[in-house]
Amino acid sequence: MNKSVGFGLLEAIVAMALISGIGISLFAWINSNMITLQRVEAARARHMAIENSIEYMQNINPMLTPDGKVTLGDLHLSWNSTLKAAPVDIKDFSLYQVALYDVVLNGSDANNPSWFDFTMTLVAYKKVRLYDNPIQLMQ
Repeated sequence: MNKSVGFGLLEAIVAMALISGIGISLFAWINSNMITLQRVEAARARHMAIENSIEYMQNINPMLTPDGKVTLGDLHLSWNSTLKAAPVDIKDFSLYQVALYDVVLNGSDANNPSWFDFTMTLVAYKKVRLYDNPIQLMQ
């Protein structure tokens, strides 16, 4: 009677096939997760760029600067504004004229020439008169 001890050739081949199948599945799963991570990172970067653009545009007065370009690090912004509502001028109450503008904002970087475009509405103002007596404005 011939007793064999240890693994035979058939068992070793089956074990190698199982290990390689599991390894291929594991690499496919890791690759899928890496692709998803890249997409999430790209979406996060776009979201942060849009938030920075909105924050920057809060300091722009479209009545005085209706269009322009600026570079913020790697982000390039350009905007163009159009009058949405006619300017309001309350002569007896205010020193300013106010109006609403639709501002079309375009953001780009080195990898994406047209990364995002959106329209926002901004309040614009312009000082149109001076009062010699500031107390007169309050009465």
